[in-house]
Amino acid sequence: MASVLHISAAGVTWWGRGANGWGILPEQRNGLVWIVTDLAEETLAEITVPRIFGADRSQFVERQLANRFPETVFRAALAPQVGGSLMNRLAPPVQTLAAVEPAERVKSVLSGLTLPVAGVWSTSILLSQLAQKQSPAANILIVLSQASGMRIVFLKSRTPVLTRLVAPAKTAAEQSLEILRTVRHLENTRVVERGKQRFPVLLLGTDDSLAAILAADRLDAFEPAAQRDLASGDGGYGQLFDLVVKSPPGQMAPLKYRTTYVAGQVAKAARVASIVCLVAAGAAASGSIRAIISDQHDRSQLQDAGILLNGKIAELDAALAGFGVAPNLLRMALTVDNTEIVTAPDLQAHMLVLSQAVSRVAGARVKSLQWQMLDATELACGKETGFVQTTTEPMAAPEEPQTPARKVEIQLVISLAPGTGARQRLQQTAELSRQINQIAGIAVFSDPVARVREGELGTSSVLADDASDLAWCVSLPGVKSIAVQGLEAKP
Repeated sequence: MASVLHISAAGVTWWGRGANGWGILPEQRNGLVWIVTDLAEETLAEITVPRIFGADRSQFVERQLANRFPETVFRAALAPQVGGSLMNRLAPPVQTLAAVEPAERVKSVLSGLTLPVAGVWSTSILLSQLAQKQSPAANILIVLSQASGMRIVFLKSRTPVLTRLVAPAKTAAEQSLEILRTVRHLENTRVVERGKQRFPVLLLGTDDSLAAILAADRLDAFEPAAQRDLASGDGGYGQLFDLVVKSPPGQMAPLKYRTTYVAGQVAKAARVASIVCLVAAGAAASGSIRAIISDQHDRSQLQDAGILLNGKIAELDAALAGFGVAPNLLRMALTVDNTEIVTAPDLQAHMLVLSQAVSRVAGARVKSLQWQMLDATELACGKETGFVQTTTEPMAAPEEPQTPARKVEIQLVISLAPGTGARQRLQQTAELSRQINQIAGIAVFSDPVARVREGELGTSSVLADDASDLAWCVSLPGVKSIAVQGLEAKP
């Protein structure tokens, strides 16, 4: 039979489940004990976690727990709410911490307890998990009213952000006053927007007429009064105790208080593995005598291996639960992030360095520009007609630690100021070419300087507007930053 030890401001009470539900026991019962606290010392804290995974994330959270709650050993990190982008699902950026600090009252109770302890949970954690299971709403208030005090918990985006234990209130008016005071505090601290929505309220152990009073203040009872646990005689604790005996996440007691329970769980896993080995050996025994002898030897080895391996089951389960993501999925996400996001060429940086080069010549403007990404093996400026490679080999790019997986082809047409003379046209074309060639890592495949020098100089003092267009075709490495004349452009 399950038994729960309830520690509240009014004292310590033993609860047990019988045929008629949960009730107070006259004395403690042998067997496992689940401990539930309902104290003013219960605390919630929200932390920001960097983009780290696995053991690194677990160690970071443990350090944060120790720093935030140095005066207690009863502390735990709640399971984060997963959502948003892929990286936010792999490594949630926000996590909630819970603790009972200081923990003298809990320690004094555990020091005199001889029964095996399954774990310690706070009422704030259990109420949050109960609301998450029963309500689809993201923001919700939970109220548990008892003779020892009234517990109020608020969940924002399905994550607990506030817990209060106030003096016991017997009448509906007194209870509504404390609930509305909590809502006003949330509005004043900008946790929620004032008057923007109606909040659902899960009421446990409260007065029957409270729902009608709260409805006038934009607070809707989560369940009709007839469906609540008021008639069961447990004062609203029944749902919490049903949840805690399933050992949900959020257990706060360190291992030294739960040694007997953990050892029993490991032994149970070892017995299951032994039964599996026996069944496998029995199935194999239907063969020949040689197979029976071989299977007996294998069974002995499997039993030895089961005893050794089952000791690691708890550690592996904890590691997998803390990681929360399959390794293959993580590797795929990191590959996509590295190849498609982190190392993607930056169009803004390319436009910036080209604009710096063109701005060195007065009156020059960009008439057209084509920008496209190519694989490292593709030939740049080889597919468009009208572009002729002016050199046998492109300009050597600065040495990179790793060869870029991609490169960028840019086809650029620049117009000079109307009325530009032939000699001035040659000078400005040469200046534009010099500025473009100074861009770090650039490879020039088509340059109009030679054409202007050989074919247009001396033909006329003034050229037509359509003849003043100058075309370049260049390629840039697919990197995140490009430099020109000592100035670096970064996204």
